[in-house]
Amino acid sequence: MTVYQDYENVKSQLLSERQFVLVTHRRGDADSACVFALAEALQILDKRVEVLHDVPGYLDWLFAPYRQQTVDNSQPVCFVALDTGNYARLALPKEIRESVGEMIRAAGREDQVDQGALHALLPFDLVIDHHASNPGYGRYNWIDPKASSTSELLTMLLLDLERETGKSLFTEAICQSLFAGIVSDTQWFLRDTTARTYEMAGVIEQRATLDKPDIAANLMQRSPAYFGLGSVLRKNVRRTEALAWSFLDRASIRAYGAEPEEAALLIEELEKVPCKIAVLFIEEESGVIRVRLRGKGVPILELAKRHGGGGHLRRAGVMLKSRQEVARFVEDAAKESMRA
Repeated sequence: MTVYQDYENVKSQLLSERQFVLVTHRRGDADSACVFALAEALQILDKRVEVLHDVPGYLDWLFAPYRQQTVDNSQPVCFVALDTGNYARLALPKEIRESVGEMIRAAGREDQVDQGALHALLPFDLVIDHHASNPGYGRYNWIDPKASSTSELLTMLLLDLERETGKSLFTEAICQSLFAGIVSDTQWFLRDTTARTYEMAGVIEQRATLDKPDIAANLMQRSPAYFGLGSVLRKNVRRTEALAWSFLDRASIRAYGAEPEEAALLIEELEKVPCKIAVLFIEEESGVIRVRLRGKGVPILELAKRHGGGGHLRRAGVMLKSRQEVARFVEDAAKESMRA
C-alpha cells in the first residue's frame, strides 16, 4: 500500500495561493460534502473559491454556507481534488468527462488508459484523499489510507491552518459537515477507526455544539422508493457459504423512482446477510453495472482492482460494462470469499 504524504506542500499551497477550484467525486456522499467545509474555511482566509461537485440534494443540509464564486482564469488557479481515488470519477466539466469517457471506452477500462494523457485534461495541483487505491494524480498528494475519511484529514488540516493564520476556521457549519463525514464513513465509529479518528471527532465537538440525533436522523433518512426497492433486493438475494449478492435491475429502479445514490445505499441492508463478502449490482440506465463491495472483516480491494475498480481495503467499487460480466465477477468473488 503506497502512502503519499506531501502534507507540508499541500498546506503551503493552501496558504500561499489566492484562487482555488475544489473538485470532489460524482455521486457524492456525506464525506465528499467536506468540500464545502474546506471552501468555507478558505474563504475565511480571504481566498476565492469555486466548487465542482455532485453531492445529491438530500445532503444539502451539509452545504456549509460558503459563497460560490467564479475564479479569474487570467490569474493563477490551484486545482484541488478531494475524496476521489480515481480521476474519471471526479465531477469535472461535461466536456472533460466526455473526453475521459472516450479514452476509457477505447482502452476498455480506466486502469488501462494512459495516465499521463488522462490527467493532462485538467492537471490537479493538490490531491487530498483516504482511498488506498488512489495512484496520486496530483502535483502534491496527501493520501492517507489509514484515515477513516477525508473529513478526518481536513479536521487535522484546519487545525494547522488555524495555528498558522490565527483565524478561527471551525464554524458551526464546518463542524457539522466534518463530523457528518466522519460518522458516515465509519458508520458511527463501527469501522475503519483509529485513535486519531476519535481525537479529530473530539476536536470538532469541542468547537461546536452538535445536534447528533439530528445529524443521525438526516444521515439515515430514506425515501419510500428506497424501501420499495428493498423488496427487489431481498427477492434477488443469492448466497453461497461466504458470499452474498443481489442485483437491482434498471427497470425496477425506474419503477420505484429511486435515485441512483439511494439505490446504492441498499448495500447496507445486504451486509446484514451472514457472509464474508457482500456484493450489490446496480444496473444503470446506460446498461453499465455499478458494483458495491463490502468485506466483513476481510480485504476486498484486490478483488475490485482485478476488475478495474478501487476504493478501500474492505469497501470498494467497480463498474462493469454489461450483465455478461456479472457472472464472472460473482465467480471471482465467491473464490475470494472462500480464500478469506
